[in-house]
Amino acid sequence: MSTSNSITIGEVIKKGAEYFAEKGIDSPRLTMELLACDVLGVERIGLYLNFDKPLHANELSRLRSHTARRAKKEPLQYIVGSTEFYKYKFSVNESVLIPRPETEQLVEKAIATIKAQKNSSLTVCDIGTGSGCIAISIAKEFPAITVVATDISTQALTTAKNNARQLEVLNIQFFETSILSENPPGAPFDIVVSNPPYIEIEEISSLQEEVKSYEPMVALTDNEDGLSFYRALSQRFDSLVSNGGTMIIEIGANQAEKVKELFEKQQHSVKVFKDYSGHERLIEIKKML
Repeated sequence: MSTSNSITIGEVIKKGAEYFAEKGIDSPRLTMELLACDVLGVERIGLYLNFDKPLHANELSRLRSHTARRAKKEPLQYIVGSTEFYKYKFSVNESVLIPRPETEQLVEKAIATIKAQKNSSLTVCDIGTGSGCIAISIAKEFPAITVVATDISTQALTTAKNNARQLEVLNIQFFETSILSENPPGAPFDIVVSNPPYIEIEEISSLQEEVKSYEPMVALTDNEDGLSFYRALSQRFDSLVSNGGTMIIEIGANQAEKVKELFEKQQHSVKVFKDYSGHERLIEIKKML
């Protein structure tokens, strides 16, 4: 590809950012830079140091393909095939929900709970593991504990297993099962964590295009009022959680009181925690000895 007719990295980023702005894509310049980083295999600093470097034909072709996909509102994470979560990079695809930053607080809460118990033989279960980001992050922090991760999606479990392999996590087992119909193998557990599908079916149409058109519906909604999985978790709590154990679950907006009530009916100790944005995000339920 002759340099006289080539477009440079700086030029393609500028044009791409303008195109994304026209299409209403959030953070157009950053998005274009991250797509370019993926195609060129460099960090963002590498772009800045090579703005005048011409793109090869194959690089330009891949970047055009990436740009077209993002312009159609396909999530950036699916296009580049990965995302950062907690301390690690996870592979993601359309079979798994894209991990959200607020879910990192669930991991942090679980880790703090494990540290407080000072027990190397603890068992942890992640229900609805998706990409495995929660379970793997916990297992990575505590190589001596046993972690069980479940999902109803074969494809999601394949992705989660690949992530565990890439991050060299050995103390984790994966099972295809649904809490709506049965307890995971190995129950009861010392700690149960879950970020279940909690969006009401009526709310799906109001979600961002990136979410409703690309992320797996089975990971977003229970196709009902958004509370089905919390009902199942509350009903199975006694057989799911060991004496003195803890369940930590993520909840959606305006669900705290309804979910809290489900567990308080069982006369458990229930606490609600806000995320860094001030939204009620986590519920912790402790099983009394």
